[in-house]
Amino acid sequence: MLLSQVETSVGKVGRRMNASKTKFMAFNHNKGITIKTNNGTQIEEVPDFKYLGAWMKSSEKDVKIRKAAAWRACNGMAKIWKSSLSARFKQRLFTATVESVLLYGCEAWTVTSKLAKELDGCYTRLLRSMRNVH
Repeated sequence: MLLSQVETSVGKVGRRMNASKTKFMAFNHNKGITIKTNNGTQIEEVPDFKYLGAWMKSSEKDVKIRKAAAWRACNGMAKIWKSSLSARFKQRLFTATVESVLLYGCEAWTVTSKLAKELDGCYTRLLRSMRNVH
């Protein structure tokens, strides 16, 4: 089993796996799965987990979180949107700060037409929000 091989390999270099911090998520299984370490400690199964800032199981959940983060980023820059900086510079700042927050991890999303419309709508409202601050 892969877990056993990992444990054996890390043991060779003086390291050990922390079973209490190790979790797993199973796909396409109807009944519970039990995974144990070499010393018999059971690894916890979780329904979802966050990896590199993105939720693994649900694109919808991840998009919801990304939208909220993008709104926080946009609202946090209200002074910049109100400033006399050029519109072009503000647009570049928006792309670098707000758009990047909204779309972080999007390469891994399963995007349905409904989710695409939701993202488009959010992006449009964020742009409108930035441009209408006086």
